[in-house]
Amino acid sequence: MAKINSVTGPLDTRDLGRTLMHEHILICDWSVRIANKNWFDRDELVRMAVRELQLTKETGVKTIVDCTPINLGRDVDILTEVADKSGMQIIASTGFYCQEEPWMIGKPESELVRVMVDDIEKGMQGKAVKAGIIKVATDDTLGLTENNIRVLKAAAKAHLETGVPITTHSNAKQKTGLLQQDIFEEAGVNLKNVVIGHVGDSNDIGFLEEVLGRGSFIGMDRFGDNNFNPLRKRIDTLVKMIKRGHESHIILSQDSDVFIDFGANTWEIKRKKTPENRTPEERDLRYIDRLVLPELRKSDVTEAQINKVLEDNPRRVFEQGN
Repeated sequence: MAKINSVTGPLDTRDLGRTLMHEHILICDWSVRIANKNWFDRDELVRMAVRELQLTKETGVKTIVDCTPINLGRDVDILTEVADKSGMQIIASTGFYCQEEPWMIGKPESELVRVMVDDIEKGMQGKAVKAGIIKVATDDTLGLTENNIRVLKAAAKAHLETGVPITTHSNAKQKTGLLQQDIFEEAGVNLKNVVIGHVGDSNDIGFLEEVLGRGSFIGMDRFGDNNFNPLRKRIDTLVKMIKRGHESHIILSQDSDVFIDFGANTWEIKRKKTPENRTPEERDLRYIDRLVLPELRKSDVTEAQINKVLEDNPRRVFEQGN
């Protein structure tokens, strides 16, 4: 057992319950929000999020980890309000995404460490709301730039100083998760305290076993994103990994959001996709329950194994891999 930070206060790991380890309530650039007050409707977003979380609780989920770091538009006020009104336990992230933002270029590593440690120990956005996990990212377009390496090293130092685990966004095609592991390990991080995210985009069993063979948890955490890997292949690969005895190092999630302003997404499009009018095939926080777990059961994955990946493993992530 261990005490961890949730947005509504300290949380005992034995109370985590069924946990979705990589989700988002809101990803929305702060600069454009300030410039355009109509970028999205905050009150309506909160209502939509609360309703979705209430419905998700009915499936047995008790906790979500919101993996929105500082520079993806993390909004502590919204996370806290949504948690209070829905009754869902929410763990927020510190850390940084992989953009090459001007303010980050050349920033001393020590300053990045200080920001993350303050988020964890003092609170985020001037509130007494503390981060419970460190989120960093390495993708294919930019890869391991000088700036990205600095961020990964800073995350490692923040972890070593606070004991808070690290979760990542990686690119499975380019196998950047292995590069992340190299940097963390060189910095002195025990890789059992790291979740390498999005490796479930790959069906290469050898690659998946290479990542978890170094001690990390692997994130099969984009169920519903068929652009990176179709559902059927994701399920088949997950079943193979479980049958090969790896259920103790797998976490499941959907990487879903209530609203994200990336690309062609707009608030007018998103607001029409309420929990009540989505089709079962559309990704949200209930996608795994609707479409994945029934297929696992058909493939003779046991309830004990399902509980391992959805309950035991998230708890172990926050208990330093024990």
